[in-house]
Amino acid sequence: MNSLSPDLSFRWKSNATRTIVTTVKNEGPFLLEWLCYHRLIGFNRFVIYSNDCTDGTHQMLQLLDQAGIVIHFDNSDLIAGQPDDPQRRAYARAMALPEVTGSDWIAVLDGDEFFHVNTGDGTLDALFAALPDRTDAVAAQWRIFGNGGVIPFRDELQIRQFTMASPTDIPFTHSQFAIKTIFRPLPVQHLGVHRPVFKNFYGLPAHPLLIVNGSGEDVTRDLLRQRWTTSPKMAGYDLCHVNHYMIRASEVFLMKRWRGTANSADADRINFDYYDQHNLNVVEETGITAWADRVAQARAELVGLIPALGALHAEAVGRFRRQIDVLSAQLLAEAPDQHARLFDPAVLQAETERRQAELAARRARQASIAATPP
Repeated sequence: MNSLSPDLSFRWKSNATRTIVTTVKNEGPFLLEWLCYHRLIGFNRFVIYSNDCTDGTHQMLQLLDQAGIVIHFDNSDLIAGQPDDPQRRAYARAMALPEVTGSDWIAVLDGDEFFHVNTGDGTLDALFAALPDRTDAVAAQWRIFGNGGVIPFRDELQIRQFTMASPTDIPFTHSQFAIKTIFRPLPVQHLGVHRPVFKNFYGLPAHPLLIVNGSGEDVTRDLLRQRWTTSPKMAGYDLCHVNHYMIRASEVFLMKRWRGTANSADADRINFDYYDQHNLNVVEETGITAWADRVAQARAELVGLIPALGALHAEAVGRFRRQIDVLSAQLLAEAPDQHARLFDPAVLQAETERRQAELAARRARQASIAATPP
């Protein structure tokens, strides 16, 4: 490696400040679990943009901001010169903040994404200790979680409820091998949904850059300038991955379909094609459940510290429940076949068995091919 000028080498000298940038919309029933989990594993700065919230999420974030636990911005209004899409507008705003650009590490995560460390004690400290020297970015793979046959919305931890996910070796959907990146900010031009865009001169011999996958293997050449997905051969999970609870319970998916997300102005993006693509109840993945008791305790302590949070959380849960009841009745009346796809346990079980049989067949074909002499 070429020698580096002193003004650049400092970017690897500290792991102290670990920032998450996120956008949220009506995440009131789920916000505190997500926040407490990521604080426990070692993130210590949260820059959160909310937009068009009607369930108390905005007020919850204001309380957390006043307590110094998060940095919150209302991102609902269009801003001259900024993107119309609320997620990309938030990212542009974030890159103007010294609290973001001055971090040692940044992760861009959504409210249904949980960064999971698979090495050591499961903390960011363990991850950073296991990375190659002078790592600039880690491309962590999605593990897409289905509803696991869970139909009702319950005010319980997601990391306990949902334990069925996409496999690591067989692709069922292109997005299954999407990445979410944790990275050093100095080489970054601007933030992206799945990976940052690096400044043009980084990656050249005078300004080297190292991107590794979730097993710590060098994937710089493949990911330096493009790609937001990998492949089964390029992916790695030994050190970290991201649990993506895209569906949650059937009733929660119904709500997601109705309300849209913070991530897109396209209100029709969440439909039953989305459900079919991402309800991947294929293999068991329970690693994150080791954190469940600690997350529950941390959430209780946070509510004890800020009692109004508990009231807002309860109000959000009640509002969520009432809207689900309305939407479920509407769906049953208007599209009983779609209602059965979400709420008939036999239909859910049959779909899970079909996917698992497909996995077994495809693995068998791969093994047969591998065993065939050239």
